[in-house]
Amino acid sequence: MVLTNLKQLQELHELTRSQHLDLTVQVVRGDISIGDDISRAISCATKLIKGVVQAAMVLKDTLFTEMSLARFKQVLHPKMLGTILA
Repeated sequence: MVLTNLKQLQELHELTRSQHLDLTVQVVRGDISIGDDISRAISCATKLIKGVVQAAMVLKDTLFTEMSLARFKQVLHPKMLGTILA
């Protein structure tokens, strides 16, 4: 497993501490919206990549019906870029 955020490592530890998983974890600092960072993260994988979880986001909580188009674009932008580049 390759993570691009140190906070993810703590969350992963909390999630899996009660489970026995054969898991290799690598932390690679990066930004999903930067192609070179994605390439670097992929090249760090020591085993075949069997899946990708793309969880980039900007958190701006509001009801969808009250969200302006500008805010919607701001929130969606990192996820969209990360999906296109990945």
